[in-house]
Amino acid sequence: MSSIRAYFVHMCEYEAWANEKIFTYITSADAPEPVAGIFNHLIADITAWILLLTGRTVPDDLDLSPSWNVEQCRRYLSLMMEELRVFVDGLSDVDFDNMVVSHAPNGRRFENTVSEILTQILSHGQHHRGQIEWIVEREKGEYLGTSYMPYVRLLQQQTSGTI
Repeated sequence: MSSIRAYFVHMCEYEAWANEKIFTYITSADAPEPVAGIFNHLIADITAWILLLTGRTVPDDLDLSPSWNVEQCRRYLSLMMEELRVFVDGLSDVDFDNMVVSHAPNGRRFENTVSEILTQILSHGQHHRGQIEWIVEREKGEYLGTSYMPYVRLLQQQTSGTI
């Protein structure tokens, strides 16, 4: 990739693809008990970071472990992936070094760059999808294929026309 912007655009596209695969699994299969809860947490956590990145207030009482039904999960997943895409698409390479100031409920102040927050979103999503993959493989014997390499290989197949 030729720029940090191109890298984050690509990685946010991967994030949306992988999250969609998990959502599809949850809605089309008898998913093991903790899977929906982990996925709802993943989406809720993205919400907090998107609010921060876009200059909106993150409510102190934001529920980071919601018990959303399928429709609510779809709505928040779609909204957060779209907001993430629009935000990253609107950045130039220099914007990734911009500082974002936040405050914890205890008043502690934090300063992080846009790229650090985006990296948090992406690594946190990968972490929880990995948990989900492990649970599904262990309990159902199924491989969901949401890690990065299946995505890259799919893109390569699409580019080469071998799909």
